[in-house]
Amino acid sequence: MSKKLLKTFIKEVLEGGIAVTGSSDSGRTDQRTDDRLTHSQQNSSVLDDEENEDEQKDEKSLRAACCLIVAPDNTILAVSRKNNPSDFGLPGGKVDPGESFKQAAARELQEETGLYATSLNMVFKAKDKSGYVTATFATEVSGEVDTDETGVVRWVKPADLLNGMFADYNKALFTRLGIKA
Repeated sequence: MSKKLLKTFIKEVLEGGIAVTGSSDSGRTDQRTDDRLTHSQQNSSVLDDEENEDEQKDEKSLRAACCLIVAPDNTILAVSRKNNPSDFGLPGGKVDPGESFKQAAARELQEETGLYATSLNMVFKAKDKSGYVTATFATEVSGEVDTDETGVVRWVKPADLLNGMFADYNKALFTRLGIKA
């Protein structure tokens, strides 16, 4: 996929114009106010019901959520593992009990980077060999990188995310989205 086409694709996903992996933005808008995620529900649809059913099924499994933020130069915002500053992954982590994938993605992004998600659109969801169902959300962000977490926050080339603990998941994600590493 060309860089221009990839940028167009990600922009359309962020604007809710493309549904990927059979899910679409459920019509909810995420906004950060006083460090709390609030929901303003717009028109409910069958897709909302399907997404809620998927989330309920997944609640019985191990769940994680992460954010994909791509810069104009095609680098991706990444965070290192706390115990290995050279093993990078997308900002994200485990979904807390009672939390949706989308809420977890926004919370983890803020905790790990200090940035706030201004839009979250699911672009990929898969189960890895360790049993985690992980959802990835393309997002734009606001704010500045500022965190007390021990991981290193850095813009990396896609190829840098194809090594380490999350390599298999990232390969599947990049294949689905047409991201060349």
